[in-house]
Amino acid sequence: MIILSIVMDGTNYQILAEPTDPLRSVVGHVLEKSGLTLPPGDEYVLHDGDGNLLDQAMLISDAGLSTGSTLMLQAGHERDGDRHPQR
Repeated sequence: MIILSIVMDGTNYQILAEPTDPLRSVVGHVLEKSGLTLPPGDEYVLHDGDGNLLDQAMLISDAGLSTGSTLMLQAGHERDGDRHPQR
């Protein structure tokens, strides 16, 4: 198990996860802890500490994340010109 730090709307959430979990599971845990729900037609985007967009289908281990890694989660769609998903 690893502990990831996910920052959403200025709040830091500590999420316990398996390295073999997909990143989308981390998003689900943060939403559950925060009590927020996903508005219809919207999505949440996840960025690493360098601002790179992360593909939420990727496994945590494949994204190179480990205990202490910090990610940023925000509602909304990526705009043209934003960084491309990391693969």
